[in-house]
Formats: sequence, C-alpha cells, structure tokens
Amino acid sequence: PCRALARWRSYAFTYREYRNEWTLRVSGSDPYVLRVNGVVRTVVAEPLFRIVQEGYENYTFNETHPYTFCRNYGYVGGYVGLELEDERCVYVLNPPIDFTGHEDLAPLVLALNGTDDPLAPIDGAWPTERGFQAVRERDDPLCALLPEATDTDDEHVFGRLPDGSWLIWNPVLIVSDNLPGAPLPDGGKGVELATGGR
Repeated sequence: PCRALARWRSYAFTYREYRNEWTLRVSGSDPYVLRVNGVVRTVVAEPLFRIVQEGYENYTFNETHPYTFCRNYGYVGGYVGLELEDERCVYVLNPPIDFTGHEDLAPLVLALNGTDDPLAPIDGAWPTERGFQAVRERDDPLCALLPEATDTDDEHVFGRLPDGSWLIWNPVLIVSDNLPGAPLPDGGKGVELATGGR
C-alpha cells in the first residue's frame, strides 16, 4: 500500500468475493458491520444496505447465516448478489468503505493524499475500473508494519482522505518485464518473497 502505483478504491466488494466463494457476515442492526471471511470490510447504515427487489422490504439480515456472493459489480451502488437462507440470489447495493464513528474497527489506516504522497484518480471507461493510484512511494513510519500483499484472512489496510472519506487498499498484480536483455536485478525473487510466493 505504500509503493508507487498502489491502488485504492471506495467500494466494499469486488468480483473476487464472488469468484473465490468467500462469505459475508452481517452483524448489528443500524449500522451494520460487514465482515468477509471474518475480517471487517466496512460499516454501513441500514438504508444503504438493503435488498433492492420487491417483497424483501422487511427482510432482516441473519447474523448467523454465512451469505455467499452470487454476483458482484465492483463500484459504489453497483449490484452485489447475496444468497439467502433459501438459496435465492438477491441484490443489495455495493456500499462505500466507511468507518466514521467506528474507527476502532479499522486498525490499519493511512492518512492519504498529502502533498508528499498524492493520489491520482483512475478514470476508467467502466465504473469497475475507477479508483485512485499513488503517484509516488509513501514515506510513513506505519509502512514498515504493513504487508506487501494480503491474504483472505488478513486485516485490510484502509486510507482516509482529507475530506474524511475512506478508501481500502486494492492490491492488484503489476506485471514487470523480466527479459534476457533487460532482467530484473534480482530476477523477480524480491517480489516473490514480499508477496509470499504470489
């Protein structure tokens, strides 16, 4: 998260939860605390996390039910499919990352978009491609404590912008050329070690 080109997003769910068959747990009433594979992802007010289809206006999320993802659109307000207790796939809106008033639930938080570590918007053609990208490497003491890559059960790294809005680090694969005529200095071994072989 501290390297140049690190990517950040404002929405809670991506296609990865659906593709990897991860589960969502919903706890609390208003606001809800949303956990994916046991790790807190965001806190969301009840009106922003409700089933959009008719007939589910009075549905209450079951704290003991592991909701599996049946479809995801990765942007704020995009549809996220959740499988209910009866195995029906219903849609909620993809909520924003937000821990306002619940900062204790986000243990790893970087202050983002300072003058020394600006973020540039990523204006993709599709909403799923949008977000922010670090312009240069960060010089922050917290960086020494942060992972180079995350696994499904790791704490997430969150960021907070000067306006108080929240982002989540969105680790993506950045492919480096490693050619006989222009090899990486260590042959790519440093990246392999930093990412646990990923």
